[in-house]
Amino acid sequence: MNNDEIIKDLLYKIENLKENEDFNEILDILEKYIKIYPNNIELLNELIYTHFKLDFTKLSIDNVFSLSRKVLNLNPNFPKSWNYYGLLNNYKSEYNKAIECYKEAISIESKNALSWNSMGLAYNNLNYYRKAVECYKKAIEIDPEYASVWNNMGVTYHNLKKFETAIECYKQVIEINPQNAPVWFKIGVIYDDLTKYENAIECYEKVLETDPGYASAWNKMGVAYYNLKNYREAIKCYQKAINIEKEDPLLWVNLGVMYIHLKIYGKASKYFKKAIKINPKIEGAWINLGVTYGKLKKDESEFECYKKAIEIDPEYATAWYNMGEANLQLGNKTQAYKCFEKGNQIELLAEIDDNFYQ
Repeated sequence: MNNDEIIKDLLYKIENLKENEDFNEILDILEKYIKIYPNNIELLNELIYTHFKLDFTKLSIDNVFSLSRKVLNLNPNFPKSWNYYGLLNNYKSEYNKAIECYKEAISIESKNALSWNSMGLAYNNLNYYRKAVECYKKAIEIDPEYASVWNNMGVTYHNLKKFETAIECYKQVIEINPQNAPVWFKIGVIYDDLTKYENAIECYEKVLETDPGYASAWNKMGVAYYNLKNYREAIKCYQKAINIEKEDPLLWVNLGVMYIHLKIYGKASKYFKKAIKINPKIEGAWINLGVTYGKLKKDESEFECYKKAIEIDPEYATAWYNMGEANLQLGNKTQAYKCFEKGNQIELLAEIDDNFYQ
């Protein structure tokens, strides 16, 4: 075999290893052969990409940047080299520099779908969503079966709040790969945003057909059932999620809230305490525990819970309102009004901030 044939076989082997995410093995192979072919651009580019996929644990990002610049100096007319230099800049949040790299790649090879897709991602990171969409459309023209582009375009349309268009993009991904659980999940989230909870549940069921251990899908399906006021089905979903992620305090909070709605306050308080044991800084757990104590007429404990929530987040308006309600129930009108006033001030300032930043 001549050198070109050796390199070709080697790159074919690397591509197969990429499918299994065997990047440590790829690194071993590359380091061996780069000693033999130290200036082979294709092998050096694969080395850059491998270090990126290994999150720079084997070579610092600064050293990988130096390697990438060396590759460009060897041959500035190789599009992949510009793509990878752009990838590194994107990783460092240097999005404008990344865009310039992708433009260089496109100037060399205009029909490069990867370059257009990567440039779209950089524009998306800069919140230039319409420019991102233009890039994705260019990539799709070149390769209509490029699933990642359809996915990225769906994300961008979601950011633009063009929900139906985002769903259509995600459905294109599903056509290419019907078993893509994360994309079914994203469609479900959009249906949640549109308050189409039955549709959302159907999507989460699709996720779980492919990946029954997808805890977030169980959780989101629980939220959808909660919004439909089907608390018992929601409980089943949260319990499934907890079986997978036992140390996620928010799942225990969600489960507890269902039992508040079912008026089973003792059980609800048990789950809020579990959440607090995992993470005592979850203000929502303290608030809801306070609510259950109020229902159980444990006034002193109720107050302590609201105080805890306020200690964690002094700007938590709900905690101040709940404290006000508790005081009002006990006839402490002056203290109650002070709490209500504080809650109102927080919400008014938040509204001013929202309007300012719009």
